[in-house]
Amino acid sequence: MNFSLRLGDGTTNQQMLNVVTLKDPQVFPVTATVSSGGTVTIDPPSIRVNELPDRGVWTIRIIFSELTAWTGYTYSVLQDGESIGGSFYTLPNNQSTPFSFIIGTCDNVHPVNPTNTFRTIRRMVETTAIPILHMFIIDDVYYVDEEKINDLATGLVSIGKPQDTGLGSDYAKAWVSSYGLLQSEPKWMLPDRQWVYRNLPCCYSGGDHAIAGNWCRGNTDPAAGDKQKKSCIRGPGSLEEIAGAEWDAFYGNINPQPLRAGQWYWGKDMGPIRLSLWDIEKTCEPYDSSVHTDTQCYGAQQLSDLTAFLDVDTHPFKIALMETGLTRIGQSWLEQHPTEAQTWLKSFKIRPNLNGNGGSFVAIYGDNHTVHTLKLNDFWAWSAGTLGDASAVRFPDAQLGWGGSVEYKDAADQVTSDRFLHNFILVTVRPDQSPAYLEISHIDGGTGEVRHAARLDYQAFKNQMVAL
Repeated sequence: MNFSLRLGDGTTNQQMLNVVTLKDPQVFPVTATVSSGGTVTIDPPSIRVNELPDRGVWTIRIIFSELTAWTGYTYSVLQDGESIGGSFYTLPNNQSTPFSFIIGTCDNVHPVNPTNTFRTIRRMVETTAIPILHMFIIDDVYYVDEEKINDLATGLVSIGKPQDTGLGSDYAKAWVSSYGLLQSEPKWMLPDRQWVYRNLPCCYSGGDHAIAGNWCRGNTDPAAGDKQKKSCIRGPGSLEEIAGAEWDAFYGNINPQPLRAGQWYWGKDMGPIRLSLWDIEKTCEPYDSSVHTDTQCYGAQQLSDLTAFLDVDTHPFKIALMETGLTRIGQSWLEQHPTEAQTWLKSFKIRPNLNGNGGSFVAIYGDNHTVHTLKLNDFWAWSAGTLGDASAVRFPDAQLGWGGSVEYKDAADQVTSDRFLHNFILVTVRPDQSPAYLEISHIDGGTGEVRHAARLDYQAFKNQMVAL
């Protein structure tokens, strides 16, 4: 195939997808159709690589609109005799219909051996009684900053690792591989993986590796761990701007509308849930553990925007997708940026729409390659990490104070089976029950088994999660 695609954000009446093609769409136009009378809008193509004599790399966003809520659709995208089809379901336009969605991290739960995970996700989407309507990836869709492409079949060859060359074209070549177009990167071409990308709408967060490892967030103390790999430089011509343009072209442009123009953090409504993505790529500042530097992580503007979005009484369940944990050792908001974190948490605790009195708040976070749950006063967090075992999970019997931490695993030799490398979270939304509740299950990607599950019952327990 000379082109591929991924579904992006979907709503009650609209679905976005992104096409990546190796053929000039000005010469070989891209067309699309959607069932049941929807409207198709095809954005102008954007060229990302133009150094080859007879081919390049273009991205094209397609929007299906004027759709009907809670309806199944099929679609087809065509270019020069080649066709890719798929399907999707629009969201319900009420707060009484049950549905579910998946949350993963670090390339949909790790790229080392994704075969079973994507087979599991596909089987669940095809067979689960309560429909799975969406997937959310917290942090690191792909480690493009370190990916040096050498694909002889297409002629796409990187000058070097993108974070070293600082070339937008090198970032673009790496992102191309994530669409399953390069034979030199076969893990992205797995049939079940491509099926998931084409049949399950998905939203994404940029992640530090979209720019460089630990981008503007790592420790500047050479003697400490968790060090950032590149100097934190922002603004015109910076690595952040160059890499960010490629992220936007391949993934950011099919995310929900940002809460502030030009930023990567966004909000989305799904039935009784108001969901938000918290971004630290464009706001975090490095710290120095040797002198206990207290810097910002999310920034005052982002926290203000997110709080205003979440602090409403129209959606009883609030979910925050965060790239960094509250108390995880080595990457902790409270430990590395205590002033900002404690200021926000104190504000959070007096807001009835968030603190459990009038609305419940759950934080699910990735990037930390671990599995743990913690409770900080009335604040719940549930990890979508990829590594860990049963002993690393903490249920509500452990009440943690300010700055507390939990045990975690983040090395492959510390887990008992390689299948534990590929876990993800399934959130089942049951507003049709009385009382309404969310059921949050940690799924074994290798088998599809529920390893751990908990229920957040808004009516009876407010913010008290009950282990199942």
